[in-house]
Amino acid sequence: MKQDMIVKKLFGLTIVSFYSILLFAYGYTSEIVISADRNSATGIESVFYYMQSEQDIDIETSSQQEANVLNLPTGVSTFSYTTTVLEKYELKKKAQAPVLKFSKRFGQKFHPYLKLGILKSELEGYDRNWESDSNGTLAGAGMKYVLLQDTVVTPAFAVNIGVNYENAEIKKLNMTDVNLKLKTTEIETSLWVSKKIKPFEVWAGFQLSWLNGSFEGTDVNGDSASVLFGLSYDFLKNIGITVELSLINLKDKNFCSGIKAGF
Repeated sequence: MKQDMIVKKLFGLTIVSFYSILLFAYGYTSEIVISADRNSATGIESVFYYMQSEQDIDIETSSQQEANVLNLPTGVSTFSYTTTVLEKYELKKKAQAPVLKFSKRFGQKFHPYLKLGILKSELEGYDRNWESDSNGTLAGAGMKYVLLQDTVVTPAFAVNIGVNYENAEIKKLNMTDVNLKLKTTEIETSLWVSKKIKPFEVWAGFQLSWLNGSFEGTDVNGDSASVLFGLSYDFLKNIGITVELSLINLKDKNFCSGIKAGF
């Protein structure tokens, strides 16, 4: 019996080491969802993970220009008017943050959650690179609703809706000191199915998100659709590791990993 316990602990440590390698080896990650596994009516679940994300966003600017009827020169045309010119630029937004996420179970259906992280942001495009320090803020809140609990035979189904807020100060532009503000708010909703098989749990789902914000007087927006797949393993009672792969807009492969604990 004692030998079996030692083997089990060694196996758990091996899994944790493998998780650590995955955590730092993969480039860009999505957020870990809290799965729809069977659980008790009350309790708390927490997930700690390191997030690295990549997303395409649009920067929109507008300016006022004077135009003349028939496009005649100002000295010739009697009629003129002012028009608004809109310009759109596509940038790559990257973010890194250690995140702590808490979920509270109020019965078997309603599971609200909160999360908080320390953010570092980066924008890339048009041969320019805007970069912040690691002192930004990531905060979020949401609600998971379990449509159908996991049973021995059937899987669980759950939906989620949440809001994420990011606030970062851009300090570098192509290695030149600047002081710019980047703020974004993202609404996300997802539907997924999961199944618990002894210490393992697998899930798959679909997620939509809508992002809006501002970057020094310009509008920021970006929409995305994601297909996600996840796996968790409880190497100790109520403690496990979680990995998740997301396909963002069918072109970005995002990976994330974390440690979860439930009580």
